[in-house]
Amino acid sequence: MNPGALLLNSGVTFTSPGVITLLGPGSTFTASQVIALTPPAAACRITGQNADTYEFEGVITGTGALDLCSSPANSVFEFNNTTANNIWSGGLIIETPVASPSAARTVELVFPASGNGFGGVTQIPHGAGKGDVMLYSASAVSGSLARLNLENNSITINGLYGFSAGVMPANVVVENSDNVLMSTLTIGDGNANGYYAGVVLDPNGKTAITKIGTGTQVFTGTMVHQGPTTISAGTFELSGSGGFILPPDVSPSPITIAPGATLDASERTDGTLTLLTQQSLGGSGTVIGTLAEASGSTVSEGTSTTIGTLANTGMTELQGGGTNVVKVQDAMTGPGVGNDVLAVSGVINVQATSASPFTIALTSLNAGAPGNVANFVNTSTYTWTIATGSSVTGFSPGAFTVNTAGFSNPLGSGQFFVGNTGTSLVLVFVPTGNDVGSIINPAINGSGNPTLSGSGGIPGYMYGVESAPTVKGPWSEAGNVTPAANGSWSFTDSSQHNPITIFYRVYFPDNPSNPPQ
Repeated sequence: MNPGALLLNSGVTFTSPGVITLLGPGSTFTASQVIALTPPAAACRITGQNADTYEFEGVITGTGALDLCSSPANSVFEFNNTTANNIWSGGLIIETPVASPSAARTVELVFPASGNGFGGVTQIPHGAGKGDVMLYSASAVSGSLARLNLENNSITINGLYGFSAGVMPANVVVENSDNVLMSTLTIGDGNANGYYAGVVLDPNGKTAITKIGTGTQVFTGTMVHQGPTTISAGTFELSGSGGFILPPDVSPSPITIAPGATLDASERTDGTLTLLTQQSLGGSGTVIGTLAEASGSTVSEGTSTTIGTLANTGMTELQGGGTNVVKVQDAMTGPGVGNDVLAVSGVINVQATSASPFTIALTSLNAGAPGNVANFVNTSTYTWTIATGSSVTGFSPGAFTVNTAGFSNPLGSGQFFVGNTGTSLVLVFVPTGNDVGSIINPAINGSGNPTLSGSGGIPGYMYGVESAPTVKGPWSEAGNVTPAANGSWSFTDSSQHNPITIFYRVYFPDNPSNPPQ
């Protein structure tokens, strides 16, 4: 049509296969009735050749695909059907098909900025028997965009595909350009797979991504959105350089992985999911690849009101400045039931130091709400496993701090410490703070050296041992002991030989320059 308008209304039906090309200034396309997409043609290609908006207000039916193009001008296509569900099944293509345009060209599919939800009407068909959504930019010219713009609306689709020529992933864009409502793009209906080599932008902090269905959705580009990333089912895969990046002066997307769902970072170039400053990871699903809990990031298994187990098939790095929120609801029922736990198949690599420690933020629950932990008495010792792995490397007691601000049970004079069993990290409550537990079996061995042993120590912590000729001193350093995984320890004083009388005391921490008074 050139120039002027193509108006489909008053019961008129346009039936493809066919090509609609809109030329010249002032061209418009308003489809307020039915467009029927009919094979054998691959698509009804609607090409905008002028910088105008082409609106779909009626129902789109049929088994063909809908191909929205821009050539050579920028074109905006708007879905605004509030009548009945669009039910075509051939999929949706949004493309800039010209490889070498004279200037940057953009094709964009948008939805009404009102965020009215279209009265419950489906704009892009999804589910079993429906097609996927593909964005494609044939141009290597920067700014030649194929863009899906949510504009304050939440949309569900099957698989999401995106490709660009000339290795220009920034030319393929999903975003919500408006700043009023959080808009969620739900991907993976119909158990569809997808491969998106584009970017997810979020100029106003109002874009969220949800993965549903049993399929795998791959992302190879950057994801700058600030709304939640929720992996409800299937696999959310980051590949190549795909991953989350930190927008200036804002918080990156919080990630939640539901039970049975997977976030796979093993196909990234570095094989690592590195959590960003102010980014959180929660849920009871699985992370594949190395999980790096970096400075300023937070991991919390389960939900805010439920205990959970978050699995990591790979290695976990605990870096200085990171935080793990550990919820406890029962002091006696064990990890995954009474308290949160991170289950790691590989090594737990402690990279934090005493100068830059990793924080365990302890939170108490009672029947799924904030409150006192069941079966906790502050005169007893407790050991809770908070992370399991094949081994623990880099551990030192000073590498951890325990924040008890969210733990409502009275602690008395007791303290919490993080211990190392060799394969697990444990959180130990000691009633009197520096108590090593009970000292048992003092004796003289066959070489005439005093020996003593004990239990109830903090695994992986070094305790100082001092000796004195009288119970009142003077005390001098005799050595140190490190309790085993079960808290037991033993000590032999090779500096003494058949003493007539000698007294020992064991204390934490082992700091000879500042011994207990």
